[in-house]
Amino acid sequence: MTTQTTKDYRKTEPKATGEIIATVRGAIIEQAVARTTRKGATFATARLQAGDQRVSVITFQADAVAALLALGAGELATLTGKLTLKNWSDKNGTVRAGLDLVADSVTPLGASRSTTDQRASAALASMAPDDPLRTLLPPTAAPTPSAAPDFDDEIPF
Repeated sequence: MTTQTTKDYRKTEPKATGEIIATVRGAIIEQAVARTTRKGATFATARLQAGDQRVSVITFQADAVAALLALGAGELATLTGKLTLKNWSDKNGTVRAGLDLVADSVTPLGASRSTTDQRASAALASMAPDDPLRTLLPPTAAPTPSAAPDFDDEIPF
């Protein structure tokens, strides 16, 4: 008699997590805030106005933290990550709904490089020299003197 074994696929198949991975585009409502966990990990929080929805944003990825901290109020950005719907009751007992986004990437839209560099320089100047957040902000590029273009050549028209 031969014994036949069957594989129990329920143990190996991934379970549905109900996660929604989304890309959200909107305006930063107020300057992002850098925070540190008890274990020393750095993260940033912000709020984003996307259409008629306000989205609470948190990110732990170093590049995304730096990009979020470099953005100011009113600047546009595209954020991608795990989106969840939250419900709560306000003071009057009215049930409210909101969106939370755990961002994996933050892409600024429309901010000029000089504005971002100025904001990064100001943030660096306000930090202590040994602050671990200093490594997350992009180094500011020193302005390079631009040579005047040479327009004295003959144009063969």
